[in-house]
Amino acid sequence: MKQKEKKCKGTGKAVGSGCDTLTMFRKYGLCKKCYTGWLLNTTEGKKVLERQSFSAVKKGKQIKRKSWEERKRKMDVIANTGKYKQTLQNEINKLSRMIDDKFGYGCISCHVSHGVQFAGGHRFSVGSNASLRYNLHNIHKQCNLKCNNHLSGNPEGYDQGLVMRYGRNYVEKVKSLKRDYPYIGLKETDYPELIKNTRAIIRQFDSYRFTSGSHAREMCNKLIGIYK
Repeated sequence: MKQKEKKCKGTGKAVGSGCDTLTMFRKYGLCKKCYTGWLLNTTEGKKVLERQSFSAVKKGKQIKRKSWEERKRKMDVIANTGKYKQTLQNEINKLSRMIDDKFGYGCISCHVSHGVQFAGGHRFSVGSNASLRYNLHNIHKQCNLKCNNHLSGNPEGYDQGLVMRYGRNYVEKVKSLKRDYPYIGLKETDYPELIKNTRAIIRQFDSYRFTSGSHAREMCNKLIGIYK
């Protein structure tokens, strides 16, 4: 509804300060000119102006503080990118082991299932294929000391393990990752959100309905959001 013009007559603290002209603008019942004069030239007006100024300064400080805190967080991420990359790697390796534990799998390459420590073993190493370091299809539970370290990932046993679990087509799918993801284009500031996403999946892991280890990896890759 369109606002009607009314006479400039002061109300409340501004009573007696109007000029009686018709106006659409009204603050304390005053037109713009009278309101400005009232703010600047009366005791009550100066009190209102002081409160408004204080509120504006306080709001400005809050905006500046928020802006600085955001910039500081970004600077921290950029300065510590290596730490964030490794944290994300650790969380995704943990998720990979949880998937294989859920389906009762041992080491992907020698099949030992107990009495050893397990790592997230990469079929294609992080050093030679950095763009695949977070892809769960490239990461399977592997005994840490023997296959992952002493046998440099045991690639022959790794492929045989993939065939036994998921079939030869899955091995070809894993090998095609090198072609499909030559570059993933992550920015330094992406890592905190990706870590957050992965940790959320880990917390809610038991609520997901996975039908197989390969299905779990496909679904979790999408939920993390690196490999579209």
